[in-house]
Amino acid sequence: MVNVVPVIVSSAVVAVSGYFIYRALKKPKTELIVQYYSAEDMQAAGIIKDALKPEKFVSGWLDVRIIDKPLVVIGGRYANPVYGDLVNLGVMPEIVEGDTNGHIYVKTYSGQTIYGVVGDLAQHTLAAANYIKENGLPTTDVTI
Repeated sequence: MVNVVPVIVSSAVVAVSGYFIYRALKKPKTELIVQYYSAEDMQAAGIIKDALKPEKFVSGWLDVRIIDKPLVVIGGRYANPVYGDLVNLGVMPEIVEGDTNGHIYVKTYSGQTIYGVVGDLAQHTLAAANYIKENGLPTTDVTI
């Protein structure tokens, strides 16, 4: 004969346990800042946000001189003044007008890795964003 001992489990314990299981299974946020500025680059920014799950997602300007995490900047200098700041600081290259490629530039500034996801047109920037979606962040410059 088997003795069965009834166990009463509080719904609070189940709820808390469920939360911890959810947190354990949920993909953690990446220690990363993703920034874009123009509406033209919103689609590329969304692709990168979904792929990388950044800790911070910034639509608008930020001061690159005080970043404390790796940074992904989406859009060239005319679409994104943050990329323009990085060009002026000598960190990122100018985008060549008429270039039909997307680019991901991997540079270092103030001890942080900066990724420039750019193209002459939004469609080229979008191609670079899709590269990141499929392959993750590169360790060296990539032309798509």
